[in-house]
Order: sequence, then structure tokens, then C-alpha cells
Amino acid sequence: MASPSTAATVGNRSGKIGTGLIALAFVVLFIAFWGGLLWEVFTADAQVELAEHQETILAFLATTVATGTAAVLGINVVSLTSKENADGTTAPEGTPPREGTMTLKAASVATGQALRASIVLWIGVGAYLVVGVLVVAAWFYRADVAPDALSTFGSSVLGWLAGAFAGVFKASTN
Repeated sequence: MASPSTAATVGNRSGKIGTGLIALAFVVLFIAFWGGLLWEVFTADAQVELAEHQETILAFLATTVATGTAAVLGINVVSLTSKENADGTTAPEGTPPREGTMTLKAASVATGQALRASIVLWIGVGAYLVVGVLVVAAWFYRADVAPDALSTFGSSVLGWLAGAFAGVFKASTN
């Protein structure tokens, strides 16, 4: 008979696989629905119209993928900056975090750790980035036929990118 700790480990692993598959399915829906809209916008001759339920679904998918990836990456960036000095060296245990300790190296290490921790997270970040940049391009070049959902999501993508930019290039207060 398996020990309770072995059963817990197997159950925990099964739970992670299950939630990973659900998250992956969610990202696939995000790519499929936004990709379909982008195709329509780039190939349209007239204004692309969306029904209210389509706008709701698109907004929900975009917001969830954006906040999910940003939250996980942000948590990892914060945990890394509390352990590293500005020069990338590890602070002694118990040392309070310094203001302005986020460096380019620290941000890239934090992002790398987060992405290695979950392939689904990596897929989500990549999907949001690629779809988002295409949405901004469609909004910029095809605003005459694009539905309002593109400008809303395009603004969100620009905010997401600006947040990543600000996290990397945070000014030091020293």
C-alpha cells in the first residue's frame, strides 16, 4: 500500500497536470478566437461587426491571459528582487530588500525562472505577446474595418508591454 506522502505526491502531480491542460486549452481558445478575428480584420473590405457575446468572450479571454501571465511573472520578479542586490549578488539572509534593486539581469533571471517553471505559462506569455502585437498592428493599419474590441485589447497590450518595460527599467532611488 502506498504511503500517505506518496499518494499526496501523485495526487498533487495529477492536479498540476489537470490544471495545466485546462490552462493550455484556455490559451488555445484565446489564440483561436483572437486569431479568427485578426484574419477577418486583415482580409475585410468592410467594417467587421461583432455580436455582444463575441465581444464579451474576446474580452474575457484577453483579460484573463493578460492578468494571469502578468501576475505570475510579477510575483517571480518581486521574489527575486527581494533576494538580490542591484549588482546581482545575493543579499545576506535577513537583509531587507533595497529600493530600486530591479536590474535588467534580475528581470531576465526572474522571467526565465517563471517560464522554466511552467511550459503553459511560457505558451501563454508567447501567445499573448504575438497575438497582442498583431492586434496592435491591425488596430494601427486597419482601424477603418476593425471592431472596437481591437482598440480595447490593443490598449491593454500596450499597457502590458509598458508594465514589462517599466519593470525592467525601473529607476533606482539610491
